[in-house]
Amino acid sequence: MQLDLISLRYFVTIAEQKSFRKAATELHISQPALSRRVQMLEDALGVTLLMRHGRGVTPTAAGEILRKRAEAMLRLETEIQSDVRSTSTRPVGHLRVAATPSCGQLLIAGIVTRFLKAFPEITWSLAEGFSDEVQRKLLDDSVDVGLLTQGPDHPDLIYQPLYEEKLCLIHSAKSLPAIAGPVTVGQVCGLPIMTAPVILELLKRHGARHCQVRVELNGTSQTGELIAGGGGYFVGQRAQFWEEIRSGAFRAVDIENVTVRRCVATRVDRPLSLAATMLVDEVKRGVQEITAWPESPFLPLSG
Repeated sequence: MQLDLISLRYFVTIAEQKSFRKAATELHISQPALSRRVQMLEDALGVTLLMRHGRGVTPTAAGEILRKRAEAMLRLETEIQSDVRSTSTRPVGHLRVAATPSCGQLLIAGIVTRFLKAFPEITWSLAEGFSDEVQRKLLDDSVDVGLLTQGPDHPDLIYQPLYEEKLCLIHSAKSLPAIAGPVTVGQVCGLPIMTAPVILELLKRHGARHCQVRVELNGTSQTGELIAGGGGYFVGQRAQFWEEIRSGAFRAVDIENVTVRRCVATRVDRPLSLAATMLVDEVKRGVQEITAWPESPFLPLSG
């Protein structure tokens, strides 16, 4: 038996519902027919795909691999239908995007707004997180396009460098003493800081020792409130709080000789839909525009 999309769709539904009965109801087929499909898949692959227990069924390790690959194939089928049915200039479909906070604030929000007006046939899923989280989402096939800090390349991803950003100390203009900058990495170690683990690792690679991490940030939603409340000196990028810095509510001081390179990343094994291709092109144009701003937080690529 060759793997076919119908059998894969049935298997994904069973895995999602964790029940043959619920899956059969959703798919409008009988339970025996559904069981035969799974048995044929198991015979063809030579492995057990589902574990049956009192609460229903769960995928085995092999079944979990099949589920992830099948979901990717089914999404690709949907994208093919959308692209073939659309004209070359009218993208349709669903776009899943994840970005770091500084990318999202200045870049992604404006692009999505323009796309919503120009291409209402496109729907969106947007996620924000630090670079390691964005990369995990790409590898889990949870997103189609990711904007993140370029680190060690992963063989399953394609990276296209976009721009660079200086690492800064950012603090409330009212809550903490101002610091004359730029500052060295050594000076940063002597301050109470708030930052993400990935940034802390970057500081360590530049010689930081025994940093006073007052708040370790594993999410982004409360960072602005923590800065405003004087929780510590935030170590990050200007673009994340561009408006607050421009208005004078926050101050930013450069950290000497520490920059991060931002990139757009996609999966090697998943060809981009027309909508995703246009999004990547629009991201590149947006970076060029922002880089040209006076005192832009985005820097041209070096070397």
